[in-house]
Order: sequence, then C-alpha cells, then structure tokens
Amino acid sequence: MVRDGGLQSLTSESNISHLYNGKGGKAYEAGTFDPFGTEAAPAESPPSYDELALSPPPEHKIVPPYPGRPSKRRRTAASSSKPADQHVSREAMEDMCRQIVNDMKADLRKELRQELHDEMQQEFRTELSRELKDLKEQIMEGVDKRLDERDQVLRGEIQEEISDVREYVLDNRDDCLNDAGEIVDWKIDEQLTGIKDELQTFVDEELKNVEDRIKDDICSSSLSLNFN
Repeated sequence: MVRDGGLQSLTSESNISHLYNGKGGKAYEAGTFDPFGTEAAPAESPPSYDELALSPPPEHKIVPPYPGRPSKRRRTAASSSKPADQHVSREAMEDMCRQIVNDMKADLRKELRQELHDEMQQEFRTELSRELKDLKEQIMEGVDKRLDERDQVLRGEIQEEISDVREYVLDNRDDCLNDAGEIVDWKIDEQLTGIKDELQTFVDEELKNVEDRIKDDICSSSLSLNFN
C-alpha cells in the first residue's frame, strides 16, 4: 500500500518543519537511507539537540473548547496534547457534563413537581367529593330522622284533636241535634217568609193589572140598555 500510494502519513506528522524546535529536518524515502554513512552527506547538517537546548519552546495557544462539543486539538509530530491542555479539556468536559446533568435534574424536578401537583389535585378532588358525599348522606339522614320525628308528633297531635272532637260530639250530641233542628227550622221559616213575600208581591201586581184592564174595557165599551 505504501508503494501504491494508498497509505499516506498524516499531514501533521509529515510536516518536518517542526523538527528540532522549528529548525527543520530531512525526509528520506524508503531504500535511500544509509545508516552507515555511505550516502553523501548533505551540505548542511541539522543542529544537534544540545545546540538547540537553550532555544525557547514554540508558543502554544490554548483554544477554549466550543460549547456543546468536546475539545479537539491538532496533534503535532513532536508531541500529543500537553497535560495542561488535557486538564483544560477535562475541566471543560466536566463542566459540560455537569451542566447537562443539572439541566436534566432541573427538568426532572419540574416534571416530578408537576406530576406531584396533578396527583395532589386529583387526590384533593377525590377526597373532597367523598367528603361532600358523606356530608350529604349525613344531612339527608338527619333530615329524614327529623321528619320522621315530626311526623310522629303531628300524627299524635292530630289523633288527640280527633279524639277530643269525637268526645265533644258524643257528649253534646243532643244539644247539637237541637241546635241543628233550630237552625234548620229558622232557615225554613226564613225561606218561606221570602217566598210568601214574593208571592204576595206577584199577586198584588197581577190583581192591579187585571183591575186596570177591566177599567180600560169598561171605559172603551158603549153601554146600551133595551127594555122590553
């Protein structure tokens, strides 16, 4: 695959300009490197590490991680992510995870609070309905009891009054009959008197009418006498 070009090195790893603290290096193709030095030496050899020991390290900028995504840093050929970068990435990841957990906890608390509120309302409605039903039954039982008691009292009072009236009628039956007879006789006499008065008035009017007609007939007729 190397010969065919199918396998290639990483771009960051193939950049030899980072070698020797930025002084650069030289790449050898496969089969051209002579470890015994038979190959002609280059015009300028790269400096040794001892000569470059006092060179300052290259400046490395710490890029904060993008919110919501894990921190990704480009690795160089010299080294991978430094401990400080790893610490920052770890803290950012922990903060992100902590924020996600806190958001999930807040949502869960909200859902639990809503469910608890709904359950409490349902239980309150159920308990209130049951208490109202029990109170209604108690009131109806009390009303029925009072009505029964009042009905018994009224029945007793009515029976006593009926008994008193019956005893009074039995004790005063003769007097009642006499009083009733007198009342009937008085009513009959009153009615007869009225009838007599009406008849007398009618007879008087009729007699007067007859008398008036007779007078009119006598006055209008001619008197003739025949002597034989």
